[in-house]
Amino acid sequence: YMIKDKYEESKVLINKTLKTALKNNKHKVTGNLYSLMGLIYYYEESLHFALKNYKKALFYYEKIETSETIKSDIYIKMAFIFTDMEQYKESLRYLNLAAKNGVTFGINIEKAIVYNNLNLFEEAKKVLLENKNITLGKSKDIDDYNTFTLSETYYNLKKYNLAISNLEKIIPENKVAIIKNTEVKIAHLNLLANCYVKLNNLIKAEKYNNEALFLIDSAGYEYSKYEVFLSKSKIDEKLRNYSSALSYYKKYADIKEERNKNSNNLRVKELQIDFDVSEKNNKIKSLKVSQLKKENQIDKQKKYIILISFSLFIAILSVIFFIKINRNSKRRNKLIAIKNSKLKKAQLLTKKSLLEKEILLKEIHHRVKNNMQLIMSLLKIQATDIRNTSVEEFIKISQSRINAMALIHENLYQTKTISSTINFKNYIENLIDIIKLTYEKVKEVKINYEITESTIEIQTAIPLGLIINEIINNSYKHAFNANTNAQIKISFSKYENLYNLQISDNGVGINKNQIEEKGIGLSLIKLLVLQINGKLEIESKLGTTYTIIL
Repeated sequence: YMIKDKYEESKVLINKTLKTALKNNKHKVTGNLYSLMGLIYYYEESLHFALKNYKKALFYYEKIETSETIKSDIYIKMAFIFTDMEQYKESLRYLNLAAKNGVTFGINIEKAIVYNNLNLFEEAKKVLLENKNITLGKSKDIDDYNTFTLSETYYNLKKYNLAISNLEKIIPENKVAIIKNTEVKIAHLNLLANCYVKLNNLIKAEKYNNEALFLIDSAGYEYSKYEVFLSKSKIDEKLRNYSSALSYYKKYADIKEERNKNSNNLRVKELQIDFDVSEKNNKIKSLKVSQLKKENQIDKQKKYIILISFSLFIAILSVIFFIKINRNSKRRNKLIAIKNSKLKKAQLLTKKSLLEKEILLKEIHHRVKNNMQLIMSLLKIQATDIRNTSVEEFIKISQSRINAMALIHENLYQTKTISSTINFKNYIENLIDIIKLTYEKVKEVKINYEITESTIEIQTAIPLGLIINEIINNSYKHAFNANTNAQIKISFSKYENLYNLQISDNGVGINKNQIEEKGIGLSLIKLLVLQINGKLEIESKLGTTYTIIL
């Protein structure tokens, strides 16, 4: 019946056999039957009932001298269930119980998966590397699963090249077809796609993600869709295909919501069954009490004794009831006082929140007004040189400058508190990534960072961002010959109360006449440096170096 997925018929037969086994104190048989019942509920995804039956199985195994391997098998199954329920500490506890009995070959990969879910990535890596020495050569499937889990661990540790290297040990590049299991193929492709997203190689990321999507559409794997759609949304967002990114994120969210809904419905069903069983047990107890009362009424003398006893019992109950009411009253008064205190705190927090929002609204209005004025000024400056610039170049330059300003606010609004500072290191890296996307098809330039100061006021960050934008754009457009091993170095530090920004390239350099010329880009840089009361030095030795001290 279990092989044919007829689980209800299986449970009927097990319950019949259980009655006989319990009646005759056959503890080993009883343990085996509860273990089998736990397996059926696991197949039905009734995880709470599966756990109950496995615990009953362990209870009866403890009554006899049974093999530790049998107990370890139960521990491992219970660990898998706790992993599915996302109770990872409990899962780890049962895996360690199994390991005490010498069972490690079959559980080390599961232990690594649990460590990954607990964000204990170094522990996961250690277990997998040790397990690799144990399993090596015994089974290719286990070796591959161990290697794949190690790749996931390296991904979590942000060692994306190591993750890709391990995946290529399972299968060489572009030979995913040798994996027979479609579900494994999808997981492999999706992890490769995620690694390449992190390495900003969007071409390969999109390629592997599209292969995974094709397998999902042809085979219809619901769980895989959940993961692959999320990866697709992230890739499209990086590629600025925002419409597609939103569409796939909605698909991901719908599947996630459906999974949660099914899980909740299943839990409600399990609780309803528990409630029904409890009701039946209460009815049985009530019937037994009623039967005892009838038997006591047979004898008058016993009835008289019972009456006296009952009177005493009522009196005691009354005293207890009075004491309980008194205690409950005191407890209720205490709870009311606590609730009143919490209510006052909540009101104060609400007032504070409203005040913060009012301040935030004024701050946003002020920042938007200033930035709109700055944008208008930049466009007017650029418009003075429109005769020497194509419309396409005019739009591209303006877009680059507005992006530099917009990134400031994107970094600012990602913080959870009202703040006038941003993480300047993250801002610089994000700004350079956007500029690289504009030029990477034309020029390959290596960017080196040396940033020791990461926090900066927004009033200073906006001009500095525009300055960096102008300098990097100028380097891409004018600094490098076709055969140059192009490099740009960006340094930002703080000594005492002075910031030091230095941007250098190894390009063709500029002469003194070019420095003194009044071009739009260089003029804008000088104006912005003046705005933040800074000092600008331009040096042309083996390239060009801009040094700004403020």
